Amino acid sequence: MDQIALAAGKKFCPAAFSRLPTFAAKLLAAETVQRIITGSGILLFAGMLFVRVSQISRFQLKAVWLEEVALYALFVLAYALRTRPVHRAIGWWRMLVPPLAAVLPFALLLTPVSPGLITHTCELHAVLWTMALGTALTAWSVAAARKAFSILVECRVLCRGGPYRCFRHPMYLGEILTALAVCVWRPSPSNAIVFSVFVLLQCVRARWEETELLEFLPGYEEFARSALWFWPISARSGQRSSRSIDPALGT
Repeated sequence: MDQIALAAGKKFCPAAFSRLPTFAAKLLAAETVQRIITGSGILLFAGMLFVRVSQISRFQLKAVWLEEVALYALFVLAYALRTRPVHRAIGWWRMLVPPLAAVLPFALLLTPVSPGLITHTCELHAVLWTMALGTALTAWSVAAARKAFSILVECRVLCRGGPYRCFRHPMYLGEILTALAVCVWRPSPSNAIVFSVFVLLQCVRARWEETELLEFLPGYEEFARSALWFWPISARSGQRSSRSIDPALGT
């Protein structure tokens, strides 16, 4: 049995701590782990879908509500239909940062809505429709990704359709646009910090994904050079990794 440095009285060991996913994989068959992860994702997003459906009265712009309902439904379908990863997330940070980035925007909702914005109809509608545009882009991206969808840094299949024809990470772009609109709708110093951290984490995720996709998905470099993002695609470096990867694992 691996010596995990979380036992009482033992000194913390980052190297041992980073082997926790591998240790967990040894306890369960890879196929079982994949089913547990997929089932958990479906249950999580189905629960969020149920909650959002019941909140229709809280939305001033019903188009945003409808898009969010569609988005959570697409998340459920994506988890149910996606393929096995050809390369799964490796490393503790790459397993923690993506989920953190995914839930961080919900912290923006803790700040109350700006009273001044509510009294200015034109400004309010501009913010709400920007939010609707961002949510629509995210939902379109999830629908286009389908079998390639993943929260963690993983490689499944190359996605070229929908908004991916124009942007390398349209899902992240839509989420950033939506979060920006929420920040304007609910302005505060804390929300400015949360938004800045969120954008930083999304950029980190994008950089990690590009590194893995360049290495494990043939054709990605050619595709990425024709799609837009905040930085140019880096040239492929090194050869395909020789690490032993179990493709049945992934989140």
